[in-house]
Amino acid sequence: MAYKVGISSGWWNIGKDPNLLGLGSKAGSFGATLGIQFNQVDLDTVLEFLEPDIKTYVDRVREKLNMELGLHGEIGEVAMFESAERIRWDQSHERLCITMKGASDLKFIYVNFHLSNTTWMSFHERELRPFGFTYQVVAPTGQPFGEWVDERIAQGDKGAAALKDWLKRHLIGGRVEQELRQTPRYRTEIGKLFHEEAKKAEQTAREALRKDERYKNLSDEQLENDVRNVVNAQRDDIENSTRRRMNEEKLFDIWKEAEIEKYEIEAGEIDAYIATAVYMIANRDPLWVNIVGEPYSNKPEDADRAYIEKQREFNAAVAAFYLYSHFTLRRSPGRIDHNKQYMGGQSVVEFCEKNKVKLLLECPQSGQGTEGIARLYHPLHAYHLLKKIGSSAVMQCIDFEQEMGQNIDLNVELPALPPDFGSQVFLLHLGDPIPYFGTAHIPIALADRGADTLYKWIYWFRQKGFKDGYIIFERGSGRSPGNQQMSNIFEYSVYVLRQIVKYLDKDTRPDALPPEFYGLSLENKDIYAQQLVAMREHAWDPLQGLLRIPEEKHTFLGKAAVDAGKAKEWERGRYR
Repeated sequence: MAYKVGISSGWWNIGKDPNLLGLGSKAGSFGATLGIQFNQVDLDTVLEFLEPDIKTYVDRVREKLNMELGLHGEIGEVAMFESAERIRWDQSHERLCITMKGASDLKFIYVNFHLSNTTWMSFHERELRPFGFTYQVVAPTGQPFGEWVDERIAQGDKGAAALKDWLKRHLIGGRVEQELRQTPRYRTEIGKLFHEEAKKAEQTAREALRKDERYKNLSDEQLENDVRNVVNAQRDDIENSTRRRMNEEKLFDIWKEAEIEKYEIEAGEIDAYIATAVYMIANRDPLWVNIVGEPYSNKPEDADRAYIEKQREFNAAVAAFYLYSHFTLRRSPGRIDHNKQYMGGQSVVEFCEKNKVKLLLECPQSGQGTEGIARLYHPLHAYHLLKKIGSSAVMQCIDFEQEMGQNIDLNVELPALPPDFGSQVFLLHLGDPIPYFGTAHIPIALADRGADTLYKWIYWFRQKGFKDGYIIFERGSGRSPGNQQMSNIFEYSVYVLRQIVKYLDKDTRPDALPPEFYGLSLENKDIYAQQLVAMREHAWDPLQGLLRIPEEKHTFLGKAAVDAGKAKEWERGRYR
C-alpha cells in the first residue's frame, strides 16, 4: 500500500456544522466533493452507532464513492484508559468495546484514540492525599487490588506477592483501616482473635502459677481467680498482640472481601499508581524499565522515589500499563462482561486481529498551562507500549501539532527516536505546524514553510520505516472561525498533501525538493518563461527614481517602437 491522502470530517460538538450530524453525513459530506481517497470520521458519541439504517448509509458512501473510512474515537472523560478511578475505568472500557464493535461492523479501517486525557498525579495532591480514600479505585484490569493480587499469586506471579506485602503494610493505621473497623466482619474477627490471645495468656499464667511453690496449696477457684488477675494486668499486651495478628493474618482478607472498602486505598489514584508501580518493579516490567529507567527498578521503595523525582516517566509507565490491560484482557470485571457482550470474549487486540481493524494511539491535545503534563503523551513512551503489546493491529497515529503542544521539540526528538519507530506509524494527522493555542488544524498553505517542515518530519519517519500509511489533513475551524465553506476550512491542504506524498514515494530528500513542490512547474514552459521575463524586467523597480542617469521604462530594442508611438503594442507583444 502506498501513502494515501485523506481528510477528517470534524466533530459536531466543535464545528456545529449540520454536515456533521451522524456518521453517514460525516463520511460523505466533504469527502465526496474533495476527490480524496480517504475520510476519517470523528465520533462525537457511541450513540451514533444506534442511528437507524446507519450501516446502509455508510456502506453507500464507501461503495458508491469508492472511499475508505477510518474512525476517531471519543475524546475527553469518556475515554480515560489511564484512569484508576473505578467508574472511569468501567465507562472507558465499555465504550472502547462498543466503539471497536461498531467500527468493525461498519468496516472502518481503524479506530484512533488519544493516549491520555488526564494530567500528572502531582497536580492533584491536595485533593487526593486528604480525600483519595473517599472514592473507589481499581487495579489495571479493573478489579479491586486485593482480588487482582491474589488471583495473580495463584498463577505464581512473584510481582503480585511483593505487591501484597506492600498493600498489607499500607492498610495499617490509615483511614481505610478505620473504616474497616466499623464493619461487622472486622468486629467478629478481632473478637475471635482477642479471645484466642486471652486464652493463650490464661494458659501461660495458669502453667506458671502451678509451677510456683507458693501456689501449690491454693484451691482451683483461688488459682483461677489469680489467673484472671494476671490476664487483666496483661490486657494491653493482649490487645497489641491481637492487633498484630489482625494486621498480619486477617486485615488484608477483610479488606479484599469488603463490599465497598475493597475499592479504597489511602490516597486514591496516587496510591493506586504507586501500588501498580511496585508490582511492575518486582516483575521488571519492560514498560517500567524502559520508560523510568534502571536506577528506579530495583526495590518497592523505588516506586515512591520515582513518583517524586520522575513524574513524567512515572505517570507514563503506569498509565501505559493501564492501557495495556484494557487492550489485552479477555474478560472485563463487574456485573456485565463488556468483552463478552461486544467482542465474543476476545481481547481488544484479538478482536482487531481477527476483524482486520487497526487500533491507533495518538498524542493527546494540551491546553494553556498543561503543556507536557499529560500522563501519557510522548511517542517514545507509546513506542514501548506497542512493543509490549506486540501486535501489528495496534499502531501509532502522529499529530505533529499536538506533539508540539506537549512541549516536544520535534527537530530534536524525532531524529532521536529508535530506528524502527516509523514501522509503528500508520496514520499522520497534519495541519499547519503551529503550536500556539487557538490555531489548531489550520489549513496548510501552498508554498508555505509549513509544508517544508512537514515534509522534513515525515521524511525522517520514512527513514525509520514509515513506508506506507494514511496521511490526512485534520479539519479545524479554518482561518475564519464560523465560515464553514470548504475554501476556508481546507484551502490548499489536500493539494499540499498530494505533493508531499508524490515526493515521498520518490524518496526525495527535503533539501532536493523541486519548484513543483511549491506550486511552480517547469513543465509549463510558456508561463514559466513569462514569469522569468517579468522578474528580470522588474528586478530594478525598487531603484526607480534613485539613479542619476536618464531612466527608460522600455528596453533598448523597444526604443524604435516608443519613438513611433507604438509603446502599448510593444508592451503587449514583448512576451511572444
